[in-house]
Amino acid sequence: MFSQLKGEMLTVAFCDLGRGIPSTLREKRPAVWERFLLLGKQRDAYAIEYSVQDSISRTRKSFRGKGLGQIVSLATSIDGSLVSVFSNYGMYTKSATQSKKTDYRDSITGTLIYWKIPLTSKEKSWSQ
Repeated sequence: MFSQLKGEMLTVAFCDLGRGIPSTLREKRPAVWERFLLLGKQRDAYAIEYSVQDSISRTRKSFRGKGLGQIVSLATSIDGSLVSVFSNYGMYTKSATQSKKTDYRDSITGTLIYWKIPLTSKEKSWSQ
């Protein structure tokens, strides 16, 4: 995990070198993955988007699997904030006003979450 406070912007990045969201979704939620295949949406970026919206842990425990959805929800509620989730070959980026899905030729072999959020003067003084 890395973080930086630069000017009025807080940036946080965390990395998990596990199997990645798309691989886990294919294995743990095969019915969902089959639906992606039928719709022609088998790209990793769609799997990431689904996982952000679904927020269900592979353990199926009600208190697990909420973090990613909560981070993205917070980012979309604050103007000027942005979150990007890279996992295996895909990337899903969301802000308060737009979202974007992209797939790449090469995999990052894991998951990287990049979060950028503007701070007010009050929040900035609290974080120092």
